[in-house]
Amino acid sequence: MYKELIISIIIVIVIFVTNYITENFTQETIVAVSQSLEQVKEKIEKEETEIQKEVNETQVKWDRARNKLAYYIEHDELEKIETELIAMTGYIEQGEYAEAVASIEKTKYILEHLQEKEKLSLINIF
Repeated sequence: MYKELIISIIIVIVIFVTNYITENFTQETIVAVSQSLEQVKEKIEKEETEIQKEVNETQVKWDRARNKLAYYIEHDELEKIETELIAMTGYIEQGEYAEAVASIEKTKYILEHLQEKEKLSLINIF
């Protein structure tokens, strides 16, 4: 009986620690990508010429994080973000900046939704 209690406590502790680590990584990733998207949006609004460089940096940030996020986040959610990033890139390459800004806002919304969805809270448990 005593061994089972110790094992159960260790398992619960491991679950909470793992959740804390993954939640922090998710939070940091979402903040970094959102800030990068905001910089792209600002460059579009100011009609700067180095927009493509910022878009590429955003894509690199996302690609690095996506591989780690895929271990514990639903792939459908990651695909939604990936789709919007690709659409944004296409709009910028074609010079359709209004659609690119709309795609940026949609991507930021999906990221915020993902952040709320992955948080450990009573609403998400029940």
